[in-house]
Amino acid sequence: MTARRGITTVGLTAIALACGGAGPTATDGGSISGTVPDAFKGYASTVQVSVEGDFVVLRATGVPDHKSPYFATSDSRYERYNGTNASYAAAPGTIVSQTYVFRIPLKP
Repeated sequence: MTARRGITTVGLTAIALACGGAGPTATDGGSISGTVPDAFKGYASTVQVSVEGDFVVLRATGVPDHKSPYFATSDSRYERYNGTNASYAAAPGTIVSQTYVFRIPLKP
């Protein structure tokens, strides 16, 4: 279970950093509260970061803050694939909001 949690945390970190813009703002759902260690200050605007007791807590929905061909076509964030790969085929499924909460010890 610990290895799985570590892989999931790394995955969320990669997604959050890859999809991030200039950083959290009050208008796009991301926020940083409390005295957060520097390593967590670069998270995307879609991740809420806080300190709760002896833990840094990350909360996210998994929904990126940019357009994508993986949003439903009826969603305003949908964007048709515009790359150059002639063999492009979308993977099945669409982006849906989920609830992720990760509690990481401040002093592991």
